[in-house]
Amino acid sequence: MVSEILYCKSCFSYVENSECIISPKYIILGESYKEMQGAYFYFPVERISSNARIQNAELVFYEVKETKENVPQYFQYVMAPTRNYINPYTTYNSSGNLAMEYYFSYKVKNNANMIIINITPLVSLWVTREIINYGFVIELEHGYGRQTLAGVGSKAVEPFLKITYLLPEGELLYYHEPSVQLPVEISIKEQ
Repeated sequence: MVSEILYCKSCFSYVENSECIISPKYIILGESYKEMQGAYFYFPVERISSNARIQNAELVFYEVKETKENVPQYFQYVMAPTRNYINPYTTYNSSGNLAMEYYFSYKVKNNANMIIINITPLVSLWVTREIINYGFVIELEHGYGRQTLAGVGSKAVEPFLKITYLLPEGELLYYHEPSVQLPVEISIKEQ
């Protein structure tokens, strides 16, 4: 069994029909100034073999505590994979951009700074290549207030995806440390 932690390659907040909010440090979900805000996340799961059997996939993010009135006992998240990559420098409109046939809903108790959402079904679809991984959007259901999460600029608490999977016997694990430069040419010298 293999466990990997993948960090977000692209994540940011957006307001429907407005320019995206480019704040790598914070991600805001919910009602803000009478507008609904959501977030886009992209994790590079393509590196995992399509033959892998996903055992568990958990989206983990950290809430940044702020003063709130009428804090709900639970947060209800809705999530859908996107049909294209979302550019943070353009106006976002979800209509036609979401793969609603793969819509997910999660209810999470509001009692901890760390929020864990099991997204195994979605990651399994990506890994088996049943749908292309363009990332996903996540929002709070209407009426659940506002929530501020740590973003990619918040080191040590940035969002991540923890995936546990099985590989078929004999299949090698892909690994390449980006900071290590692989040689372009290899020569063998006699000794």
